[in-house]
Amino acid sequence: MELCVYSILNCPKIIAVAHLSKSVDNGIVFSYYFYMDIVKGEPIRVIEHQQVLKKATDTPWNVIDEEAVVLNLDSGHYYILNETGCRIWELLDGEKTVAKIASHISQEYEVAEEVAAGDTARILGELLGEKLVEPVS
Repeated sequence: MELCVYSILNCPKIIAVAHLSKSVDNGIVFSYYFYMDIVKGEPIRVIEHQQVLKKATDTPWNVIDEEAVVLNLDSGHYYILNETGCRIWELLDGEKTVAKIASHISQEYEVAEEVAAGDTARILGELLGEKLVEPVS
């Protein structure tokens, strides 16, 4: 079992992102991204590498100058996703796994798979926490 801490995010909620992967006998690797509140020491949410997410139903959004503007109707807050975040948002079709989205990001932006996987999981974790994305049943 391997545990890698990717980054500490600078946001109002102080959270750490950790990647845990476990190999099993047949060579399959299960990956999870844990979001921990490092002040309280409690898990916030988990993003599984093979999880499939989609944009939340009735979430208004638009792309302006390669940035996505996403509105949370429940809270009244809007979120601006930079070019990479916008691309991740566009790839949320309810069919691709988190791993597949990260692979697209890695290839399109020419970054290491591990970096793309960590960044993709971080962004999706934040969007999941804000209820802007949801798991596909």
